[in-house]
Amino acid sequence: MNKSGASTVLAFAAGYDKRTIGSADANAWALALPDVTIDDARGAVVQYYRDNTRPIMPGNITAILKAEAAKAPPLPLPPRSLPPDPGQALRGKALVAQAEAKSRAATAARRERVLGFPDLAARLTEKPLNYPQPGMWSGYVPPHEDAYAIPEPLHANGHPNARNKMTEPSGVNDTKRRAALVDICAEAMRRETAGEIPRGRTAEDDEW
Repeated sequence: MNKSGASTVLAFAAGYDKRTIGSADANAWALALPDVTIDDARGAVVQYYRDNTRPIMPGNITAILKAEAAKAPPLPLPPRSLPPDPGQALRGKALVAQAEAKSRAATAARRERVLGFPDLAARLTEKPLNYPQPGMWSGYVPPHEDAYAIPEPLHANGHPNARNKMTEPSGVNDTKRRAALVDICAEAMRRETAGEIPRGRTAEDDEW
């Protein structure tokens, strides 16, 4: 507290001990109690005079405040972290495996659907796709957003593509190649939904 705060506390104590207060008293108390607030000092004065009749001194105030601090309950410890769940990693791997299997099945079904319509399969060999044979398309269609530039992840027969090199994320994929694949796949789905029966694949489709 400063000199003004010390004068306030001394005036409060004078209500008990009828002391006289001067500028020197306020300066001395301010120097002795630099880190004590007025409210804390007043509380210590009240507690002191419950059991004492002699005039209170700065040392009495600090002793009372230290004793009160020692009685305060300790700060709560941070919550203990739960032990690791040994099955969590296995469940995570199982979910990833299920998602991958579902994606492979959808990719294979998409490929079979398109290759079942010769006119749509032929479009795979045209610009901007330019596959040498329709069967070289794995059925993969890059996602529209957060896409990686993956030319083809797998050949139709499940062997890694020699061009399978992942690059940096490209954000939104609005290339002509993707647009052509989406259009071809959408038409194949429309025909299948309408009940049109594919005319089958050729032997060349199975070479890949």
